[in-house]
Amino acid sequence: MQPRLRRSLQRRLTIAFLLFGGVVGASYLVVLPRLLFDAEDRVFGRIMHAEIERLRAMPSDRVAHAILPTGMRVFDQGSLPAHLGARFLDASEGVHEWLDVPMDADGQKIADCFVGVFRIGERRHYLLYDVSALETFDERRADWEFVVVIALGFAVCVIGTCASIALTRSVARSLGLLHDVGATATPEEAEPLIARLGDDEIGAVARRFDRARRDLAQALDRERRFTRDASHELRTPVTVVRGALELLDAQREFDPARTRELLSRIESATGHIEDLVVAFLWLARSERGDPEFESFDVARLVRLVIESIAEAERRSPEELGIEVHTESVSEVTAPPRVPEIVVRNLVQNAVRHGGGGGNAVRIRCRGRALSIENALPGAGESTVVDSYGFGLSIVEDLCARFGWTLELERTARSHVVRLEFA
Repeated sequence: MQPRLRRSLQRRLTIAFLLFGGVVGASYLVVLPRLLFDAEDRVFGRIMHAEIERLRAMPSDRVAHAILPTGMRVFDQGSLPAHLGARFLDASEGVHEWLDVPMDADGQKIADCFVGVFRIGERRHYLLYDVSALETFDERRADWEFVVVIALGFAVCVIGTCASIALTRSVARSLGLLHDVGATATPEEAEPLIARLGDDEIGAVARRFDRARRDLAQALDRERRFTRDASHELRTPVTVVRGALELLDAQREFDPARTRELLSRIESATGHIEDLVVAFLWLARSERGDPEFESFDVARLVRLVIESIAEAERRSPEELGIEVHTESVSEVTAPPRVPEIVVRNLVQNAVRHGGGGGNAVRIRCRGRALSIENALPGAGESTVVDSYGFGLSIVEDLCARFGWTLELERTARSHVVRLEFA
């Protein structure tokens, strides 16, 4: 339902079109007859000038017998009737328009005429052109022609009014749709507006509106994910740090070995927190803008991650049950720290859920891709799993953020993760 507005755009547009139509109609009533009169005068004037030039080219004694267009008569000073001589005798040379000219001696016939005064030698001649029957507006037709002009002007006003109502309704309907969608639907639920609006100025506004809603929906989704992941992922390392500090504080006697162990736990937990902060910062950023990338070798990155995990666990890669097979080497580009965080998380999950005791973790590097497979202690049904280990949602979000391919699969004897960098 559209809101009740104190200043309705539809009403203002309708009034504007009505005023415009009224001005156009009034102008039509005033200007059209004047334009017709002027056009007639120009046409009649040209005809008169053309005939005068033709008559001047004739011998003087043949002018009185010249064949003239309908409505024209020619006189000289001697043959000009008295009732006409009283009007034209002293007229200057040239073409003149005379109204209400008596065409007979008793003045019963009145006409509108064009009179051309010219000389042939020493004699003045008068070319009389009765245009009463040719004029668009004359006394016999003036009334009904004026009615026609008024009717046409009124029709212009009506057409303008109808067009204004149709246009303002269309504009108001489109703006009302923008209002309804913005007022009743959440960014995630609202359907795109551009599909329901035309490709015009309002459609351009709708595209901007859709883009703003899409950005808002993505921002809300990032906020929800950040709140969920931060509260879940940070709880464990913070607990480890707190517990280690409590144990350090509870020591009655200094034990170097025990202290190193607790400090190692704190260092590992703070490193985990640092990785989480880096991941959260990347996920909280808008997808627009190109981040700074750096090159790295996938196989070398895997070796560095394995060494780091083995050092933190104080065990060798063999004791952790990790096997690495490099089939080909390839360098890829990615933001700093992000590939390391992703690979470390996947390998730690594989070690935690497999490895050791004969349950090997097999890592294969092939160009831009790598696969991580950890054997399971028991048999299970072959299925594709939606989640895999601790913190996998963050790994999935990071891969989606940078266009990397992440596939998770669970077979009867193992978990398999395939990662391919873009």
